[in-house]
Amino acid sequence: MKRIITLVWKNGLAYLLSLLTASLLFPLIFMLLEPNSTYTWWVILILSSLGMPTILWSVTLSILVFNLIVYKIKNQFANNRMYSVGLGISLGTALFLIYLGSFSKHNQTLIVQNFLLLSGIGALFGFYFYSLIRKDVFSLNNSRRTS
Repeated sequence: MKRIITLVWKNGLAYLLSLLTASLLFPLIFMLLEPNSTYTWWVILILSSLGMPTILWSVTLSILVFNLIVYKIKNQFANNRMYSVGLGISLGTALFLIYLGSFSKHNQTLIVQNFLLLSGIGALFGFYFYSLIRKDVFSLNNSRRTS
């Protein structure tokens, strides 16, 4: 039970770190796409997305799917950070495709920004997952085998 709580805590930490990193890096890119915007406005906009229930539920489901895939195909993800980053990008892109219908009423710049943000946060989550959580997932798997 303690390992599961640790795993949930570290998944939350990895998500918050990826959201914080994205909110600090992506405004620089977005300011190039929207010249009249400010850095602070983008940081607030990205961080405020955490409070939206539809995004929070879909992100939670994506994190659960991410962990399930890594847990089931542990040999691929055990020693290669790029697999985790690639899986994060894939799940971020899948989230973008799910929300694409709600973005279609807007201009092309908003669609590009949302794609970059969702796939970028997915990549960052994969990176932080590999750095923080990988050992806990595989030790949880090994402890069940020995029991």
